[in-house]
Amino acid sequence: MSWVNEELDFSGRKLAALIDNSVADETRRWIESLADETLVRPAMISGPDNDLNLKNFANRLLTAAIDAVVFLTAAGVAQFFQRSSRVVAAARLIDSLQDIQTVTVGD
Repeated sequence: MSWVNEELDFSGRKLAALIDNSVADETRRWIESLADETLVRPAMISGPDNDLNLKNFANRLLTAAIDAVVFLTAAGVAQFFQRSSRVVAAARLIDSLQDIQTVTVGD
């Protein structure tokens, strides 16, 4: 992932990421190296704790508490929108994403 580090500069910014569970530890360390403040959440873990984490992630998007978001898995993004839409309108999430830097990586 070193080629990405050269192109992305999140210094001094708040960065959030939804990551692929299969490489969570390695990816978390990489994301945390990109910015001063990070919020990294696994994209597709089920259960009450992760539902709370996803709700927190969505609320941070809505309130502009983050400056940029990185999505590392298309399936995780789809599940994030599906599960978050239970508590937040998908249109509001999309509007919020349009107001911040959004980076997608992967399929």
